Amino acid sequence: FNSILKDYIPYYQGEWMASQGIGDHVNLDGGMTWRRLTHEDRSGPYNREFDRYFFTPSLRDIGVKGSSIRVTEEVWSSPGRHVESQGLDVTCPIDDKSKASVGTEYSLYKHDYYTGREHDDVRTWYLKLEHKWKPDVKVKVRYEIEEDDEDQYQQVRLEVTCAF
Repeated sequence: FNSILKDYIPYYQGEWMASQGIGDHVNLDGGMTWRRLTHEDRSGPYNREFDRYFFTPSLRDIGVKGSSIRVTEEVWSSPGRHVESQGLDVTCPIDDKSKASVGTEYSLYKHDYYTGREHDDVRTWYLKLEHKWKPDVKVKVRYEIEEDDEDQYQQVRLEVTCAF
């Protein structure tokens, strides 16, 4: 089971976020995530200390009701590393039950659930389609291209969510 569960070292993690709407079309989000290992000397793959600070202004319902544009500025800090990155998400409704999104995001560390590997400095580009099939069932399809220092990866994810 180690290839699936991996060897996680105990850690403390916390997050905070603040959000403020301005008028009918602007929203400002900001926050921080931090992780601290209980044993600092045991840092390694899947066991990283980091701080992530972010600020995300967004515009919504500009031109098309249900649309949004979000731009994220991030600062990542980890022992021996300091990275500034940006993200973007553009979402537009297709009809009253469906919407499409295209965007990009950055992760200092990202776990690949399919291969069991951890990747560093990952830039992800995505296209996402979401459809509310029934009042309690959503279907999402997400196509991703991920680039890190070693290679480029592509994946398609299908998610079905049932609320009960």
